[in-house]
Amino acid sequence: MALCLYLVLPNLMAAGEKEGEQKTVYLFGIAKNYADSVTCLTGVMKMDHVNIDKSTKGVANLDMYTEQLNNYFKHQSLFGYICATFYSENSKNIEKQYLKLKKKISKEKGTTLKMLTESDFKYNYVNSKQIYRNEPAKPDSDQPEE
Repeated sequence: MALCLYLVLPNLMAAGEKEGEQKTVYLFGIAKNYADSVTCLTGVMKMDHVNIDKSTKGVANLDMYTEQLNNYFKHQSLFGYICATFYSENSKNIEKQYLKLKKKISKEKGTTLKMLTESDFKYNYVNSKQIYRNEPAKPDSDQPEE
């Protein structure tokens, strides 16, 4: 156990230090269940003030956005979904990627495509400074104003 903490703790502490600027990005999620051949696709969502990782130039804590989608299915008592989140800073690029993926899924034989609307699921802002604290985030305390 101590070895795990020794290996993981420096990475957790460094996560806040890697945070760079904030940008507007466009996100969409996909969730596939191989057991019942259902693939769910969210719509493309615009998110302002998303933290960008200094070293990778990608969305900081992208896994936390993907975990939001995973948790949506768990709360619906739907298990076995493998989730992924796609993003781009360019709306045309993400739309192109979205339509290409949607077309590919629609052509898969034996697969049912289910679209999730924003009323079903919506990504929430991930505050890098609150992720690794063992305390609830204060409402609107660190979320940038839009």
